[in-house]
Amino acid sequence: MEQNDIFISYSRTDEQSVKKIVTFLKREGFKVWIDKTGIETGEQFKNVIVDAICNCKIFIFVSSKASNVSEWTEKEIGVAVSFRKKIIPIKLDKSSYNKSLLPHP
Repeated sequence: MEQNDIFISYSRTDEQSVKKIVTFLKREGFKVWIDKTGIETGEQFKNVIVDAICNCKIFIFVSSKASNVSEWTEKEIGVAVSFRKKIIPIKLDKSSYNKSLLPHP
């Protein structure tokens, strides 16, 4: 799998805002991976996500009310933590982080 500079974890509810972030990053020359690349569901989907996280340099978590309660973003962050990826949060609103998304001591 090709290495990307940035993996973006987000809730589909925030897709319009995330598109703006992706457009900006790409315009600045970054290679961005986002889950809109026609991947299938199920095990293949999980494997593609894990591979994309493993092969990124930076993991961006787009934080919002929706993403803070998303099972998928929680899992993606867990994978990023496991592989010691640099995680950068971008807050779309003032919602608090779900406790399960916070780093453990």
